[in-house]
Amino acid sequence: MYATVNGKASATDVTIATGLTNQEVADRVVIIHDATGARISCIPVSIGSPGGLVSSYVVSYPGYTGNLSVMGSLQFSPEGSDASQILSYEITGGDASCGTANVTGIANACGIHIHVGTNCSDASTIGGHFWNKTLYSTDPWQSVMYATENGKASAADVTIATGLTNQEVADRVVIIHDATGARISCSQMYFYKQPPAQTSTAATTATTTATATATTATTTTTSAQMNALISRATTLKAGSKAWLLFALASAAFLS
Repeated sequence: MYATVNGKASATDVTIATGLTNQEVADRVVIIHDATGARISCIPVSIGSPGGLVSSYVVSYPGYTGNLSVMGSLQFSPEGSDASQILSYEITGGDASCGTANVTGIANACGIHIHVGTNCSDASTIGGHFWNKTLYSTDPWQSVMYATENGKASAADVTIATGLTNQEVADRVVIIHDATGARISCSQMYFYKQPPAQTSTAATTATTTATATATTATTTTTSAQMNALISRATTLKAGSKAWLLFALASAAFLS
């Protein structure tokens, strides 16, 4: 369950014992419920790449009162240069006219852009597009647009030369626009965290059993060898040259 404080709910490293690996969970959806138990939000879960950025959530832009409700996921790959982001996304609920409407000359129409802000709760802090204006005088985000087909919009490996590293982009927000250029949704980006390696119970049990079996076998073999050496030693005269040579050879064998 989540608890909302001052309009925000957050938690980190909450462990849920599902009996499943991350690979088995990938591409499923996370549903968020309200206090009545009703389903109010849906977020697809995808496996990111270490060093890359993924969306933490997709919510309506603060103050947006339209009927569009964007859901989906966005990622920025760790690949590429230190001065660009490589965007992949898969969303539903965007403007259905994006991709078919004539939006020539309409600023931000059908756009997907990183903005200056670092949270989606206050429209006054979200600001404009985020890029290195010292390196590039032209806004690199103005040409980044989505096209809806059968209710869905997706793209992979779209390179945007922002003049920024992923470290500088982390925690910023991605804003999605409708065909009029209005801001309709907001998502904060954060670094993908590599999950710890998962070892199944069966594999752990098998390893433990194999180790125990090997230890038992080694102990049994050593005991048998020791008995054989003792038996051989009794046939030799104590202190004799043959006895001394046999004792030295036995010590070397058992060491």
